[in-house]
Amino acid sequence: MVQREMSAAPAATGTRSKGVTARLAALAVISVLAASCGAGDGADRAASSEGGSLVVGVRNATVPQASLYWAAAKGYFKDAGLNLSIKVGEAAHSAQLVAGQVDLSMGAQGAWFGVINSGKRVTAIYGTDSGISGWVVTSSDSVKTPTDCKSVTTAGPGTVLYAWTRQLEKVYDVEWKLTQLTTVPAIAANVVGGRTDCATGNVSFYQSGIDSGKLRVILDPTDKSSLPPGWPALGVEDVFGGIPERLKEKKPAVERFLKAYDTALSDYLAADSKEIARTLISYDPEWAAVGSEDVLAEAVEKFKPLLSPDKGYISEDVWSRTLAFYQTGGLDFLASDPSRFGYASAVDMSYYKAAIGE
Repeated sequence: MVQREMSAAPAATGTRSKGVTARLAALAVISVLAASCGAGDGADRAASSEGGSLVVGVRNATVPQASLYWAAAKGYFKDAGLNLSIKVGEAAHSAQLVAGQVDLSMGAQGAWFGVINSGKRVTAIYGTDSGISGWVVTSSDSVKTPTDCKSVTTAGPGTVLYAWTRQLEKVYDVEWKLTQLTTVPAIAANVVGGRTDCATGNVSFYQSGIDSGKLRVILDPTDKSSLPPGWPALGVEDVFGGIPERLKEKKPAVERFLKAYDTALSDYLAADSKEIARTLISYDPEWAAVGSEDVLAEAVEKFKPLLSPDKGYISEDVWSRTLAFYQTGGLDFLASDPSRFGYASAVDMSYYKAAIGE
């Protein structure tokens, strides 16, 4: 079952000045804390505390989440004795985790760092992907490389897109004028409409525009031969994670979930990408927003090599690279209190070890 909670947030546009990242991050924290004071421990919590049930939050239905949706559609979680619901939060994705509306969440580690910084502990239990958002696209014929971009559409601080944008500025020694938007359709429409020269993000955001000739890829991070010097060392970008107390409360269900997901992922990677696309669109029509069946299949195929690095296991070395990536990518507060963001506090691989093994 797929649930949706739609929300909107204003875009931030213009050249950054000193301190803008901190101000935007503070606003995001206020939004998360405000949401946590609402009705989060009522009906949703009661329903999710039933034996064998689990509510997994996602930001939206894009290709990095395809493996989760496919596993649900194919019955892997049902076969494991789980009554699984996927709850789409859009801009409220972090807030729904803090508010107790979901048991587990699949999302950007940068967002969880923001929640931790607000005073609420979140632990990562499985790394779902790495390197997914380093593409750069353009609709302008005059733009040939990322150094030609003067203005760029991205998302806000704490997101993988924003971290990649900051990383790419450093790699190419440029400073772009940024337009920060909160939804995938808005980001894609902004660059297709020529309101900025370029956009960063994962290629599934733009696959329909690429296939129609409206957009061109000017940086593909999977093409290792084209990467410039100084390419960042990657950790994990998206993870399964949750509030420690809730994870402990749902421990048997969380472990069954990880075991089922691990089994499903092996089959997903081997499955025909067109079959995957057909299954996704049939399971949830929102997947048609990515594009046609062929467009979705192409994006699925491109992302397969980026999924579950090290089979999802997050080691201390991987975590160190994750912290470095996001700190360079705009989350300056990560250096302020290492104990809160360090491996011992922010990662718990006990669920992985119980479900999948060492």
